Amino acid sequence: MSKKILKLKFDGQDFGYVRMQKGTDSFYGGGAEKEAIEFELESYKGSNTRFYFKVAGTKDSYMDFSLSSSVLKVTKPFFSVEQSSICAWELIGGELHAILGGKDTTKAVSRSKSDPISTILYANSPYDGNHCQVSIEDATHKTSNHEKAELQHALI
Repeated sequence: MSKKILKLKFDGQDFGYVRMQKGTDSFYGGGAEKEAIEFELESYKGSNTRFYFKVAGTKDSYMDFSLSSSVLKVTKPFFSVEQSSICAWELIGGELHAILGGKDTTKAVSRSKSDPISTILYANSPYDGNHCQVSIEDATHKTSNHEKAELQHALI
């Protein structure tokens, strides 16, 4: 399976790649290509368009969001990703939407509306706004997760 990285645009401007920061379990935008987190896409219930985004090189770490704060974060399932509340993701109209219980939540990868300087990523509803345009690209020779200090605690 090929590894993927997520390239972001916000208001038509480049917002870099999805990345992490050392000491956090949250995802951020604004990353250079070498900072991009590599993902392995796992099909959601046999769908060709919906996927779980597993952090490449980990046993069971997935991109999810906090139900209380909407911050995009790494989550590990107790049993399996299919039996958990970890969301899947679907690219809809250039936005990456969270899928829960087989339904589009309309929450999409977004920036903070209240803090325009922040690069932390959220799963915001259309009401909250600030959705990012997302493209799913093939990982490159520059993007190996094994080179990222912020992931060394999670990699096997």
